[in-house]
Amino acid sequence: MASQDAALATDRGRTDALLKQRAARRPDRAMEAAVLQRLSASLTERPGEILQILADEALAFCDAGSAGVSLIRRDGDGFYWPAIAGAWAGFTGGGMPRDGSPSARVFRENASLIFLKPVEIFPAINGAEPLIREMLLAPFYVDGRAIGTVWLLAHEGGHLFDREDLRRLESLARFAASAYLPYVNVAEPPHARTGRHEVERLRALYAYDILDTPPEPEFDGLVRLATHIFGTRVAVLSFVDADRQWFKARVGFDRTSGSRFGSVGAVAAEGDEDIVVIPDLAADPRTQDKPLVVDGPALRFYAGAVLKSPAGHRLGALSVIDSKPRPEGLTEDQTKALALLVRQIMALLELRRASRAGDATVVEQPRADANVTERMRAAESRLRSAQSAARLGAFELQVGGEDVYATPEFARVFGLDVQETFKAEFIRSLVLPQDRAIASTDSSLASGSAATDVEYRIRRASDGAMRWVLRRGAFETDEAGRPLRLVGVVEDVTDRKLAEARVAALVALGDALRDAETAVEAVAAAARLAGETLAADRAGYARVDAAAELFNIQGGWSARAGDKVLGKFPFAMFPRTAARLISGLPVIAYRIPLDWSPIEQSAYRDIGVGAMITLPLLGKGMLEGVLFIHAAAPRAWEPAEIAFVQAVADRVHASVAKLQAENEQRLLNLELSHRMKNTMAVVQSIAQMTLKRAAAPEALKAFDDRLSALATAHDVLLGQNWVTARIRAVCEAAFAAHGLDRVSMQGPELNLNARSALNLAMMLHELVTNASKYGALSNAQGRIDLIWCIAGSGPAAQLALAWRESGGPAVPAPQRSGFGARLLKVGFGGDSESLVAYAPEGLTAEFTVPLAQVLES
Repeated sequence: MASQDAALATDRGRTDALLKQRAARRPDRAMEAAVLQRLSASLTERPGEILQILADEALAFCDAGSAGVSLIRRDGDGFYWPAIAGAWAGFTGGGMPRDGSPSARVFRENASLIFLKPVEIFPAINGAEPLIREMLLAPFYVDGRAIGTVWLLAHEGGHLFDREDLRRLESLARFAASAYLPYVNVAEPPHARTGRHEVERLRALYAYDILDTPPEPEFDGLVRLATHIFGTRVAVLSFVDADRQWFKARVGFDRTSGSRFGSVGAVAAEGDEDIVVIPDLAADPRTQDKPLVVDGPALRFYAGAVLKSPAGHRLGALSVIDSKPRPEGLTEDQTKALALLVRQIMALLELRRASRAGDATVVEQPRADANVTERMRAAESRLRSAQSAARLGAFELQVGGEDVYATPEFARVFGLDVQETFKAEFIRSLVLPQDRAIASTDSSLASGSAATDVEYRIRRASDGAMRWVLRRGAFETDEAGRPLRLVGVVEDVTDRKLAEARVAALVALGDALRDAETAVEAVAAAARLAGETLAADRAGYARVDAAAELFNIQGGWSARAGDKVLGKFPFAMFPRTAARLISGLPVIAYRIPLDWSPIEQSAYRDIGVGAMITLPLLGKGMLEGVLFIHAAAPRAWEPAEIAFVQAVADRVHASVAKLQAENEQRLLNLELSHRMKNTMAVVQSIAQMTLKRAAAPEALKAFDDRLSALATAHDVLLGQNWVTARIRAVCEAAFAAHGLDRVSMQGPELNLNARSALNLAMMLHELVTNASKYGALSNAQGRIDLIWCIAGSGPAAQLALAWRESGGPAVPAPQRSGFGARLLKVGFGGDSESLVAYAPEGLTAEFTVPLAQVLES
């Protein structure tokens, strides 16, 4: 029986409550960004190893004893472990049944969970060494379909998990969701039952050129015949594309396509069996949650036969479906008939492809030199495989010719169906108009002056996406040196170019934030840079008013003219979004989830949002701000894009906080200055009333002047938040009553600490007062040179300041030492030294002090 502690965290509420009791580390956004950046780079370079790399990063990032990834088997019966790091690494490739597994519990709760003493809850892991003290799991989904979990284990004596570990783990789970499809496209993990390489399967499907074609009577007739043979209301001929199921022919079914992952037909196409029969869709775990089963038209019976290419690629299925369950399934004769119909459909597809290629005749090839021919084909196959692995497409273009000879990888780069040649003019039309001269022209090809190594942009033919292409080539020439042909390779370098753009945007953002004088300017600059870099439709920053439950958008950017970005929006309009953000969780949606409330879906629809990245910005554990990126249409955000937005958010949040703190400090300084001047006025009044009869008028005036000098120095310090004062500002303030026409100042700009700034202000006041009464400022010809410099270096460096008067009357040395003389002798105080000389040409004063004593501490 599970202990009370072990049952503490079996839902999200208890998980949050448990972790809230533990001291949490502060979020380390810089480390998180570095981890995500490394993962993004690895996904590009080694997609087949990305889950193991993810587990390794999770182990270190969260200080766990073990870390790993669980994926649902294709048959839905359990989970397998394609990647594990740490103490449990030896279990990599293993797994456990779905029933009674931690991952199944996580999916049932649809939330990240922590389990204490999990062996008492899940007997299947009892006996595994080392023992698990606690387990933390986060689920991830692809297009709404549960895929797997990322998990952490704490063993005896190891680090126990906190809220920061949960946040980090959920960040890694979001990356796992984006990495899943690239991973399965190149990897065949054990127990996954993934069948053939997904990329090769899609290439085989596209070679038939069947997708999105008009109805054809041959296929329609076979599907209609299927409804009569099996007595079903519905029959469909479907093909499984990368992310959708498309129906070539259908009876009793209105839709022309549907989500691949939400479809019933994909169960047959993606399984291992050639014929799949499901007597009751509502009772089968593979289909019981499918939309067409749960909602209208509430399908219950299914039978399907897989369409397989000659090479064994699973292209789609012929399916017969009914709204009533059939416990008996299909008879033997019906099973044979279904298989026969599928073979007939494949024969039609082959005939259709051959007819379109103009090659319906089979020509017997001579068998002479068969071994040589076979070796040549093998060599060519290896070359093409190498080019495909390196993602390099080879081409050859005759100068003055109309055709480009290209490899399959070349076609992939340009989004074209595989064929041997393409019209050169058509390839050139895919290049963006502003880049066509960069790529090549007829004249530059004819002269051999076309750039051989060049980068340019294209619109990919398959989906219209803008892509960057790197072309490396060389001209082959005749004996006279005239160019005959251009041969070379092309490579899609969009990921690198986008990464460079993101780095440049962050550099530009740093400059913009430094120059911003208000929070609104900082936010507007960040929104524009983030939105333009990601080619989004809208970006902005909102301050959060928790008391009023409002998002106050202070600055934003939109790619659409007239789009309203600024304004206040209540939490009630976006309840799920607000709840996640308040909990410190981001909202990253490839499309607006259908399980959100109608109010929230309508609110996003009204402002034209189809996908979003919305990140919370916390201060002392509380939600203070939100950075959001909106796309008008559904969009699969890349991990590198999410990491970029997080980097922007961190910088904006810090900049806004700094600007707001500076503004608050300015207001405080104004109030402090006002109160200090009032206090000094009171001191002057008290001194005048107290000393009016006891002191000479000159003494009272000297006291007032010194108090005014002190007030002026305070004003300079207040301008620098009462921390530092620039030495030139202090010097200029001392001559405020006399002007700077006859004063020369030279020296480096230094920030003096508050005490040194006040000492300098009082010394200069005495010197200026003396000069105006007796020295250089007492006539019209006198001048003052004020020079300071840094003498020496390192710990022995000193600030040297010299005052020299000239052109004034000779100043005799005073007969007695008053307050002013004593103040000059003290100088900067501490270890400083001073020397005052009454030379015939004018008074001079020199002060030296250790540099470290006067600089900002």
